Amino acid sequence: MRPRRAWLLVVALLTACTVAPTAPTSQLPATADPATADPATAERTRPVRSTATDAATGATAARDADECSSAFYWEHPDCPLPVLVATDDIEPAGVGVDEIAPVDEPRFTSIAEGAQWLSDDSPLLVITIDGETKAYPLAILVWHEIVNDVVGGVPVVVTYCPLCNTGIVFERTVDGEVLDFGTSGHLWRSNLVMYDRQHENFWSQVYGRGIAGAPFSGRELQRVPALQVGFATLAAAHPDAQVLSRPTGTDNDYGGNPYEDYERLGPFFPSGPRDDRLDQMERVVGIGAPDAKPVAVTLGHLRDERVVDVDTPAGPVVVWWAPGQTSAVDGARVDDGRDVGQTAAVRPVTPDGTRLTFAAAGDGGFVDTQTGSTWDLFGRAVAGPLAGAQLEQVAHDDTFWFAWYAFHSSTRIVDGGG
Repeated sequence: MRPRRAWLLVVALLTACTVAPTAPTSQLPATADPATADPATAERTRPVRSTATDAATGATAARDADECSSAFYWEHPDCPLPVLVATDDIEPAGVGVDEIAPVDEPRFTSIAEGAQWLSDDSPLLVITIDGETKAYPLAILVWHEIVNDVVGGVPVVVTYCPLCNTGIVFERTVDGEVLDFGTSGHLWRSNLVMYDRQHENFWSQVYGRGIAGAPFSGRELQRVPALQVGFATLAAAHPDAQVLSRPTGTDNDYGGNPYEDYERLGPFFPSGPRDDRLDQMERVVGIGAPDAKPVAVTLGHLRDERVVDVDTPAGPVVVWWAPGQTSAVDGARVDDGRDVGQTAAVRPVTPDGTRLTFAAAGDGGFVDTQTGSTWDLFGRAVAGPLAGAQLEQVAHDDTFWFAWYAFHSSTRIVDGGG
């Protein structure tokens, strides 16, 4: 089933979907970290693989005991399988395993070649590791959701959940083993549930943590900071960047949007804790882990201020906003979405320990008041006395309020009132 067909299924299910209650439907406390949950408290209910996948693999109703660590078969009677969340909360998404097919052999083009089909404000997910910069157009990711890749010599998994608008990148080496990830065909709190093909454990995309199966329940993937920016911003900052090309051999309408109007109609499959202080689909920039005083900065406040300072347990963070990127889950075509702008989060401290404060510049950049140096969204000083300096990027989520709160229910809101 292609994502567009899955989308139609979601629309058909709207009449059956209930509004999420104010209390979490999971057996975990609202503010709990799933890594600390007692697996014994989780009800064991088998999430069944698609018929097509079972037929292809020859799998039967139960696997051999030495294979039953797979989260797809966790009700095997001989398996003491770790499960970190209430398994009834892991819901079928209406598609089978890898029917939303990950990109396993990504191909890349130059900025010049990318410009032949991408516009200035086309949304991209961008990462840089060890001097190598790669960009992943959301026009591709809305159809595939996962790219298994290597950047700067580091194996990474690039993920995007359109239902939550969470573009998150992780290293995919665990205990010396490089994992390949796919789409499980399931959701947890309306968020993508990934699985690794080596052990068939389930992983939460938002948390980057194993939530069902062995040996990885409770294990965390190392997150890699990434930015969602427009194509013109990437081209100006990284003219040598590589851009993911449209995969061949598929019938996807790259640039077309299987999630048209989602930003207006969503959320679908709502579950987990809910908070009505903000509209459920209001965009926020989320910073911090569930147990580390998370903060949600509303996009409206950030758009007004352009620069917002946030205190976190790990130290000060400055969040920036500039125009120039469309919403990937809005218009009939991805590039037709409304301009939601581009965000970045950095630690405003130079390598020598100088604390910087910033003001927005007219060209989409930012100027520090201490030296007058100009900085781009990637945290690089591009002019002035500090030209060439690089600030530490902070992992952050460009997401919707319902999705952020569902996983970070102890969050503080920054919306002009502090």
